[in-house]
Amino acid sequence: MLTPHMLIPAGLALATLAFFAFSGPIATALLIGLAVGYLLNPLVNLGIKCGLPRSLASFIPVGLFVGVLAFVIFAGAPLLAQEITTFIERAPAYREQLMSNLLPLIAPYMPADWTITSLVDRFGQYTGQIAKLTTSSLAHIAGGAAAVVDFLTLLVIIPIVAFFMLQQWPTITNHINATTPPTWRKTVARLWPEIDKRLAGFFRGQVLIGLFLAVFYGIGLAFTDLEIGWALGVLTGLLSIVPMLGGLIGMLTIGLVALLQFQFIELWPYLTILMVLASGSLIENFILSPLLLGKSVKLHPLWVLIALLAGGKIAGAVGVILAIPAVSVAHVVLPELITWWHKDLKKAR
Repeated sequence: MLTPHMLIPAGLALATLAFFAFSGPIATALLIGLAVGYLLNPLVNLGIKCGLPRSLASFIPVGLFVGVLAFVIFAGAPLLAQEITTFIERAPAYREQLMSNLLPLIAPYMPADWTITSLVDRFGQYTGQIAKLTTSSLAHIAGGAAAVVDFLTLLVIIPIVAFFMLQQWPTITNHINATTPPTWRKTVARLWPEIDKRLAGFFRGQVLIGLFLAVFYGIGLAFTDLEIGWALGVLTGLLSIVPMLGGLIGMLTIGLVALLQFQFIELWPYLTILMVLASGSLIENFILSPLLLGKSVKLHPLWVLIALLAGGKIAGAVGVILAIPAVSVAHVVLPELITWWHKDLKKAR
């Protein structure tokens, strides 16, 4: 039997999800800012223990975060742009070489009225149109005022949200305690440590794993012959912050770029790339995940995958960000709600 006390928080939760789902980049910036604040909270507590005022203890880690982010953007962006430009210039030659190596293999299976020349012409025509469309679309997106505004919004809102979350955290928790119905306070006080443990374990563990893999893959692939290998390695590591799907997308991208560049000429480049990716995956699964995550999240991998797919389908990037934390909280709260429901049914009888 549902009670008003149960319907009110459920309605607030749905309204919050709707806001994040339809607010676009602002919602994404708010979520990332909250996550950054949550990650930096241990440093704030350490600063307070050392005698710093809470405002200063909050400003220092946020300032360091902004400084590191700005250094990475301004130092890495020109180098990345140069690497991408070089790869794009070489891509047509790679395509021609790929077709010349691939077409003899598939020629016996082509229809009789198809010729290798006509297939090359069609392939070149279609890929040329796709390349032009993609280039013009990317140029339009990159040069559009809306994209610039969205990017600046992220850069400005994220540190502001993180700072005020850290600085006002005691006020926020006191307000939550004051607005919680008296009959719920003991239950909330009992469930919150478990929720906090799971969220902290997920956020901090996944971010640390992603940063390690970004450095590991970036350095490892930089020593291979793969063009823009370091950039793809860093991207793959950062995508690994999103469990399962992020790393898989990055590895598939690396595989496609390697196929375009090396094709079927040599086996050694594929082996070196595979060694780097396999080593990183083994370190993640057998060392980093047990050490940093342990059993804090306590979710079966199947539920993780379903949550990510459902979150992405419902709310895009925001849904992916919210998926695992939402399921982790639900995993703690739902058994309590079911227990209350059973008690209400017994009382009704």
